[in-house]
Amino acid sequence: MGRIQQLSDHVANQIAAGEVVERPASVVKELVENAIDAGARSIEIEFRIGGKRYIRITDDGWGMDREDAMLSLQRHATSKISTAKDLLALSSFGFRGEALPSIASVSKFTLKTRLHSNELGTEILIDGAAPPIVKDCGTHPGTTIEVARLFHTVPARRKFLKTDRTEAAHIIQLCRLFAVAHPEIAFSLIEDGNLRFRSPITQDRLLRIEEIFGTQVARELIPIQRSPDAESVDSIQISGFIGRPGLGRTTRAEMYQFVNLRPIESKVLHYAITESFHTYIPKGRHPLSFIFLDVDPKTVDVNVHPAKREVRFRDESQIRQHLMEQLLHTLREASETVLKRAQSVPTIQRLPILPSPHQPNENTSTRSEPIRTTPLIAPAASVRPNPPPPKAAPSIPSPETTASQPPKPPPLTPPSLNWTFISLFHDRFPLFETPDGTVILYPPAAQRRIRYEKMLRELEDNASQSQNLLFPQSLELDPIAANTLECHLDSFAKMGFQIDPFGRDFYRIHAIPAWIEPEHGLSLVRDLLDKIRENGLKPKENTTNELLARFTVEQSIHPRVSSVDKTAWLQLATELMACKQPLSDPSGRPTFFEMQHREWDKRLGLDT
Repeated sequence: MGRIQQLSDHVANQIAAGEVVERPASVVKELVENAIDAGARSIEIEFRIGGKRYIRITDDGWGMDREDAMLSLQRHATSKISTAKDLLALSSFGFRGEALPSIASVSKFTLKTRLHSNELGTEILIDGAAPPIVKDCGTHPGTTIEVARLFHTVPARRKFLKTDRTEAAHIIQLCRLFAVAHPEIAFSLIEDGNLRFRSPITQDRLLRIEEIFGTQVARELIPIQRSPDAESVDSIQISGFIGRPGLGRTTRAEMYQFVNLRPIESKVLHYAITESFHTYIPKGRHPLSFIFLDVDPKTVDVNVHPAKREVRFRDESQIRQHLMEQLLHTLREASETVLKRAQSVPTIQRLPILPSPHQPNENTSTRSEPIRTTPLIAPAASVRPNPPPPKAAPSIPSPETTASQPPKPPPLTPPSLNWTFISLFHDRFPLFETPDGTVILYPPAAQRRIRYEKMLRELEDNASQSQNLLFPQSLELDPIAANTLECHLDSFAKMGFQIDPFGRDFYRIHAIPAWIEPEHGLSLVRDLLDKIRENGLKPKENTTNELLARFTVEQSIHPRVSSVDKTAWLQLATELMACKQPLSDPSGRPTFFEMQHREWDKRLGLDT
């Protein structure tokens, strides 16, 4: 007998399942796509224990007779394509004919289906490698598929699954995307016997987004408008919604793209969206977007990824240019509307809180700014009633001043810092003479380093101060972000947050750290969660505190100060040199530049 042998169909299906079925959400994705392809007007998804124990997809689509039902469980059996040419113009979600047999090979699988014209339906039961059981059944028109004990035939695969809550979050997020992409289909999602959402048929996609993603997200969106100057391209239609100018997120998690109603990931679309927002959101932030791109199926290839998450465009430059033109036009129109509204409202003369070059001018006062912590130069207004009168601001930003408590004494410092203040260079950089040469200090980086180490000590000692909010802030999250928050509630509590659950994926913020403005608490929580998700941290990792402290400090604004108070500058330098790592701020930017005497001599040719 030769060394090469033909694998059985069951083994081949299990191999294919390794690509098609990564996790329970993959099963839901394949079955929902089949339901959409079958012309369903109503789809109900139910799962238990994160989809590991049980998944059920019920639709009212066309259904199948017994012969088609049996064929659907054979490899490469599909009704979507018939020749290789069909791959060049795919208009359906499924086409490979691998999903059903792959899922059936790694689970206890039940298929019930019935044509609308038939009185009886067909039921097929498959459990691993056992022969299928086929019988008549009474069922509604359409198809119901039940997947139980996923991966019970390949126990090793179960070890790679995440927690039940994490797997459930991925299923919920996937169903939300399908529901938003197809408002013409009614969607229902049931988790562990509890209804998560039920969305009836609607023609208003923004209403569907509000139902699925919440009112907070829907209010931040504006519809994409077609640019009158853009060239008409019949094969490319762009619609959807984007976040208003000034609104940014810390990660790309809320940049959603759909090509021919298929949720996808595309570097081309990511680039076009990010570049369009280049001057409309701060650097390092990412826009919120729901982009729907309808193109000729002949111009896009969806058969480039096993899970069909990525696509390839025939003319990427045309897609990119067309999308950017429409997004830029929408952003310009939105900005002009905001400016007109601002100019129509009488302005009230008031003194600025801080002498900062970052103070918004009259034309940008209504623009939403990114999340920032309280500038450390002066006390800020508190949400408490009858706050005490504000004190005069020190000459430079003091890293010990907070929004709701008096300045604390600086940390232990060396007995003396033998530096002499010379002058303020370019109204930005204090210049010092030291026993070894000269030092130019960069105050914002120095303040970030001091604040970072102070915050890190407070997090480690559980000594962070909180300020209670007069009115609790509501926080509505997507399932994945909610799971992240649940895993890190202790870390947020150490920072000074008091966040309490108020329903599934809904929370109330009752207290925030004392060193931030009350209006920034909600956005800061969202940004921190995005950063934790991006870094993939676990709840008990020591790096969580470092990430929280570093990110929060980097969000601070440190205004340019023109004071020449040498005592204040020396105090800042002393506190900096008392830090464990005084050479750079948490992001790695240098805090000062030093030139020693021998370097001066070398530059002036005096070392010979």
